[in-house]
Amino acid sequence: MSKNSMKYLALGLLALGFTGLSSCAYQQVMSERRAENENLKYQLSKEQARGEKLRQ
Repeated sequence: MSKNSMKYLALGLLALGFTGLSSCAYQQVMSERRAENENLKYQLSKEQARGEKLRQ
């Protein structure tokens, strides 16, 4: 293998590594947001139920 092709191979592997890492970080953030969203929905339903009780 020539020096140039080794350089491009290394750059390609580096790019793949960064892509994998950013994808993993993205999945983590989305999972946290989903959990936060579920928690907010739960809190809202609790508040709505309490509001219904107070109206009766």
